Amino acid sequence: MQPPTIERVLCALDVEHPIVGAVSLAGLIATRFGVPLEVMHVEASRGAGPLQSRANRVAELMASHNLGQRLLELVSGRGGPESTTTRLASGSPVASILERCAVSENDLIVLGARQRSDLGWQFRDDIARQVSALAPCATLTVHDRDGVDKIERILVPIDFGPVTDSAIAWALLFAQRFAAEVHIVHVVSREQQTERAVERSGKVTRSSSIPANTSTLSAELAARLRGEGIRATSDVVIAGGVVNGITDYNDRGEFDLLVLGLTGPPRDAARLTRGLAATLRNRMSIPLLSIRETTVDSFNAASGAAGR
Repeated sequence: MQPPTIERVLCALDVEHPIVGAVSLAGLIATRFGVPLEVMHVEASRGAGPLQSRANRVAELMASHNLGQRLLELVSGRGGPESTTTRLASGSPVASILERCAVSENDLIVLGARQRSDLGWQFRDDIARQVSALAPCATLTVHDRDGVDKIERILVPIDFGPVTDSAIAWALLFAQRFAAEVHIVHVVSREQQTERAVERSGKVTRSSSIPANTSTLSAELAARLRGEGIRATSDVVIAGGVVNGITDYNDRGEFDLLVLGLTGPPRDAARLTRGLAATLRNRMSIPLLSIRETTVDSFNAASGAAGR
């Protein structure tokens, strides 16, 4: 099993409503992987026209300077690489983040995510959801309530779909860098676990059971990780829905990172992602790493970052 690579990290930070945990975790990751980190703030464009007065222009320049200083202060002392850089951008936060990611060819975007009761552009426009939906690379969202000083226990929910191998590969990548243990969980909803059978008499009978190969497949994935020198376990749980199963399992295990696979290419409309990832991001106090299915070519071309 060959892991993906992380060679460049981008952290998007709202200076006016900062979630400093995002900067701290981005710095920790960049340091462990020995890669560059750039922290950027996007200021909403005011759309000034050619008739803008000199006084207003000077005021905007001063405001931009102050934002730059504030950004430097927030980044300083967060444990990132000495080579960490900062950048100010103007325009739509989502478009600016994605544009910068494309230019810099980032492998990971780290950004803050807020609860519905909070203010700030992170939730007002649901930046975390939109960036995760549209970005071609992995995204890591961090709540201000998340613990970000360590990654020792990684939770990987799986459904045995096309993205499962990519999720396991990313979990392996982080586990090797942080000497973390990985816990694989497959959630079977109570509705799914009920088998429906029709007797010859026409009577419908139901029995509760989990598909025989489910536990076996989960165990095989854990064994693959152990073969790479990672402490890994697997579990199959029954719950009233996938979200409840994952959140309950996390509450019992107190994990430091959730790795979640997203099926399909980046979405054309972020509204289509109001689903599992968005729900878990809002409900769980744990950094969420969302990744997409790796194509065969790019997956095989990965150099194995753990060995760099």
